[in-house]
Amino acid sequence: MIIREGMVPILVMTAVAVGVEVKIGLPWSLGPWIIALWLVWIYRVSVIRVVADPLGILSPVSGKIISHETETDPFRNCPVIRLRVRMTPPGVTALRYPIEGQVQEVYLRRGVLGAELQATVGNESPDCYAQSLRTDEGEEVLFAISSHWPVSRCSLERAPGERAGQGQLAGFFYFGSFLDVLIPEDSLVQVAVGDRVKAGETQLARLFR
Repeated sequence: MIIREGMVPILVMTAVAVGVEVKIGLPWSLGPWIIALWLVWIYRVSVIRVVADPLGILSPVSGKIISHETETDPFRNCPVIRLRVRMTPPGVTALRYPIEGQVQEVYLRRGVLGAELQATVGNESPDCYAQSLRTDEGEEVLFAISSHWPVSRCSLERAPGERAGQGQLAGFFYFGSFLDVLIPEDSLVQVAVGDRVKAGETQLARLFR
């Protein structure tokens, strides 16, 4: 599956490759064909199999667990467990909702999580995008994706007040560096630093209730 934002650049580069091959020859078209295939790779979305678990917290992205800390949530000012997943750049990262529930807030901040965060001003492009969800039992989980790339962008599928399904596509992030999942401090963590995780499939932790 190719996301809609990728259709135009893929079609344009494919047309360029075909035109070069017809007008000049196959050897000269190899470069455009390689770029077209690379665009297909970065704009692809894998089909996943979600195993429903009302108390489970799934990984929103694929990557590697690089830290497991207990600290204060900088967005909601409450104690949480922070699990950080490092993604493999570059490209477009598909985001998955970690739990089923209602979207609460969307936060746009300058700076990466773990450093000083300030609200965005004017036309500034945020370095950190975060979204929180609340389960029907009242537990909240927040995921925050950060980037060190100046061209990073985020597209989210759900707005505050809308419901999201566990493992459902949450949106896309362009050129992300890492993602933090902030969960209640009494949650049972089921992964360790160094573990590989898969978006929408790997269970990071379980809520206490």
